[in-house]
Amino acid sequence: MTFKQKVYQHFLLQLQSKIDALQHKMDDLAESLKNETKSTAGDKHETARAFVHIEQAQTGAQLNELLEQKGILTALDIDIATEKAIKGSLVKTDKAHFFISIAQGKAVIDGHVVFALSHLAPLGQKLMGASEEQDVEMNGTRYTILEVK
Repeated sequence: MTFKQKVYQHFLLQLQSKIDALQHKMDDLAESLKNETKSTAGDKHETARAFVHIEQAQTGAQLNELLEQKGILTALDIDIATEKAIKGSLVKTDKAHFFISIAQGKAVIDGHVVFALSHLAPLGQKLMGASEEQDVEMNGTRYTILEVK
């Protein structure tokens, strides 16, 4: 397995773990709502049900966002080789590796710092189309691109 494939797998598994946790929370909320339905405590009962519905809506929105990100990530062709950074590229700089994919933050993989960032993020936009030996500057920090995979 190449380093790029390890990076992809890491962020895919991280994302799936978050999805699984939210799906479990949705199941718990559904069970909680079912238990509240059996209760007959008047106003207290209605307030509890309302809070569960609000929590379900918020959790559902988070879950939908993660599922959308998973769709974006799984649609990437990480095996394509290009000289310029595109969506799905792993860009090695003198500071860190940047996986242009989805906004998932920082990870340490095989001892290397890797950031998963969207092509729409400010640094992602600067990296898009960049090639080896090119410098990219962001917020006063200069990144020298060493390799594009």
